[in-house]
Amino acid sequence: MATRKIYTSSLADCQAFANLFSNTCESNAIGANVASLPSKEVSCLVTGPNCTDSGIREADTEKCVFERKLCAQCSGGVDALGVADNSVV
Repeated sequence: MATRKIYTSSLADCQAFANLFSNTCESNAIGANVASLPSKEVSCLVTGPNCTDSGIREADTEKCVFERKLCAQCSGGVDALGVADNSVV
């Protein structure tokens, strides 16, 4: 059975939880314009006729390629998790 971590409202626990995300940003990026956040190229096999709205379907490989942005960080002193993304799974 897997061990579950119980998180408190401490800044250390908030940061530990935020580090579980596959972030594309550097520290202190929350509040920045999402367009300015760094991205990571992601590709997956297309299982239907469409790719994501922002993706490109590669005809030769049947892959959908898109840029994903995700930034999960804690606000200093507030112990609150902030998340910014470009709404692409």
